[in-house]
Amino acid sequence: MGFFRKLLGMSEPPPDRARKMGRNEPCWCGSGEKYKRCHHDSDRRHFSRELAATCRTGG
Repeated sequence: MGFFRKLLGMSEPPPDRARKMGRNEPCWCGSGEKYKRCHHDSDRRHFSRELAATCRTGG
């Protein structure tokens, strides 16, 4: 199933441990790059959307 997700441009959600990763740690994907140069931006967008979906404001 991973092949089809890549083919369609759908990415896997980041693991929960990515929430607490430091920017200079090796990336969780195993690329060998620092997290800040690899998945940092996309993970932040993912977690921001996830948090926004759970927040309820107004009435």
